[in-house]
Amino acid sequence: MQVVNPTRRVLAVTLLGGLLVALDLVGIARTGLLGFTFIVLVVAVRVYAVLAQVALASCRVRASHRGSVEGRDINVEYEVCNDSLVPIALVELSLNYPWYLKLSKGSRGGIVAIPPRGCVEYRVSFKGRTGLHRIGPLKAVFRDPLGLYRGVELELGPTLEVKVRPVESERLLRALLQVSRATGISRSRRPGEGVEFYDVREYRPGDELRRIHWKALARGRLAVKEFEFETATYTLLVLVLDETMLQGPYLETPFEQAARIASLLASLASRRGDYVALLVLGSGAITSTRFGRGKRGYSSILRAISSIDYERYMLNKSPAVEALVGNRVLLAKHVRSLLPREKVNILVLASTAETSVRVARNIAVLRGLGYTVNALILVPQLYGLQRLTPFERAVYRLRVYEELKTVYRRLRELRAAGVNALIVTPWDKPSKLL
Repeated sequence: MQVVNPTRRVLAVTLLGGLLVALDLVGIARTGLLGFTFIVLVVAVRVYAVLAQVALASCRVRASHRGSVEGRDINVEYEVCNDSLVPIALVELSLNYPWYLKLSKGSRGGIVAIPPRGCVEYRVSFKGRTGLHRIGPLKAVFRDPLGLYRGVELELGPTLEVKVRPVESERLLRALLQVSRATGISRSRRPGEGVEFYDVREYRPGDELRRIHWKALARGRLAVKEFEFETATYTLLVLVLDETMLQGPYLETPFEQAARIASLLASLASRRGDYVALLVLGSGAITSTRFGRGKRGYSSILRAISSIDYERYMLNKSPAVEALVGNRVLLAKHVRSLLPREKVNILVLASTAETSVRVARNIAVLRGLGYTVNALILVPQLYGLQRLTPFERAVYRLRVYEELKTVYRRLRELRAAGVNALIVTPWDKPSKLL
């Protein structure tokens, strides 16, 4: 296998050198020395190109990245060091990274010269998106300064796995708390031992006298006071991923908003001391975390969200996973195996795509076992409208009128299946289904 390949210039220079030598041999012109120089130049450049290509393949590469928060810069740096005595000029560098990432600083490629016993640095920055992103390696192609030879493409350095966590918005948290009882994320109240007043009930034999409600007794009614018993709730967050979750502007897609909601709910549960777990369902993979409370439960969910690989969960297809997600009985058994014996609130985060709605409807079967099933539904067609003027929004709604009719029909099917479904708009305003 050749490490360098000649370009069209090699043939042109070689023919020119041969022509000049031939002219000298027949006595037409004294150009033999010049023609011989051209031929020697081609050979010398080839020897240098081979040495430089070998030196490039042997370069020491160090890769690193900084940053792990959504919306902030993720700085990626590759350092290429040439430990040989051969200067490498010139090298075309290009960075391999997913199509759904956007550069905020730097460029995807460039041309550098690596001196002997020297190093060069390649730096770029991305606007962080929630999830796991594979960046790298560097692709390098050597070309000699005269453009006579081109080296084979090399991959330098490792592939970096960058995990980015979502940003928790206080505005979104307030919006969620407004509908907390409708989604089942609020703490339930039960009578029992405690210090917070719960209710007044009729006196029963055996009740302690110190609990008698004296105001009620003054009105002729024998009643006792009950106090609130603090109980830890169990919440299973189910994140359903499909291709429509990537629709919308950069950093403003349904997936990113669903990830923010999931992290906020996990944070809220950790502060309350409740148990929370996460189940991620995609067309290519299924991932789940164990129920945990406090900081441990919150951290496990953040790690799971920041490990969501777009290409694996949303873009690839797995027949085994498709069969599990599409089968009502199998999916219900799989979800049931994750749940403890206690009463659990299941909250589904999904888009209005037909597949996602079917998954939510299949999970609703667990209502028959005493579990509560709620859903926050994101409408992909609405994402991106926040950047339009009111007139442009009106025109857009006319264009997608039939699609929105299908969306509302699917949402009504969810409510008919017993799922308390709420719409979540890009403006962080969950609303009841009309």
